[in-house]
Amino acid sequence: MALILAYGLSATPAIITGMMAINLLSASSLSLDSLMIPGSIIGTACVVIPLLFHNLSSRKSIFAAPMFDGESNRNNLWLYLSFAFASSVLNSLGQSAINNFDPAVLPWMFLLGDLVGTVTVFVVLVFLVRPALLKTLKKNN
Repeated sequence: MALILAYGLSATPAIITGMMAINLLSASSLSLDSLMIPGSIIGTACVVIPLLFHNLSSRKSIFAAPMFDGESNRNNLWLYLSFAFASSVLNSLGQSAINNFDPAVLPWMFLLGDLVGTVTVFVVLVFLVRPALLKTLKKNN
């Protein structure tokens, strides 16, 4: 989510590659499962769709990166959380659909996993990265 907000659609190849790598590393064997590629495509689409809606509703280029679009945006962390929540909901529905809504892989598994990851990255961004970045920016000014 942070990549798509910082780099826009140009981060899509990195996102789909990362999703494929995660699927391969978390699989029980190193063979390509029939759902790995569709799962990666759905996961990537679920990250891109909120970006497209945001850019179209803001009347910006669909390739724009919301965090660094030249405007003063004081709500970057809220933007991150809202995009992450929308992406998590879409991903949980999409992944469950390709798994035929199997009770073992209900939408809750994907939704909770995505949201826990979002909160973890959010805490790291707020408490570790942001203070270091602000300190560096103050030194340069």
